[in-house]
Amino acid sequence: MRFPDEIQTIINDYAKPAAAMTREDWREGSSIIELLEQDRWWDDYNWHCIHQSDEDTWVEWCKDKMIIGPPRHRSSREEAELDEDYLSDEDIDRHCRPWSRTWPHPDDHSWCKVRAVPDWAKAEYIAAGSPTPC
Repeated sequence: MRFPDEIQTIINDYAKPAAAMTREDWREGSSIIELLEQDRWWDDYNWHCIHQSDEDTWVEWCKDKMIIGPPRHRSSREEAELDEDYLSDEDIDRHCRPWSRTWPHPDDHSWCKVRAVPDWAKAEYIAAGSPTPC
C-alpha cells in the first residue's frame, strides 16, 4: 500500500523504524521491548495484573488510565468511566497535552467531507466530544 507523500512525511517524522526492528533471531522479539520494560507505566500494569487478578490487556489498561484513547476530546460521560487520577501533572504535560494539540478544534468540521452525512449526525458527533482537552 502506498500512502500519499504528505502522509508518508508525517509517518516518517514520528516513526523510528530502526528502534523497532526485529533482532537477527526473531524469537528474541523486537528491540523496543527493552524500552517498554523500563517504563513506569509498564511496571504499574504488571503490578496491577499480579495484585488485582484482573485480566485486562495492556491496551485495555492504557485506555482505562487515559494513556491512549480516541483522537478527539472525550465526553464527560466517557471520562467518568475511566481512571482520571492515574496520570500525574507531569504525565499530562509530557504526554496528553502534546497529543491533544494534534486533534482538530471542536469547531473544525473539515473532517466531514461526505455530502451524505446529515447535519444532525455531525452535530451529535461533535456534541459527544468533551469541550476541554486533558
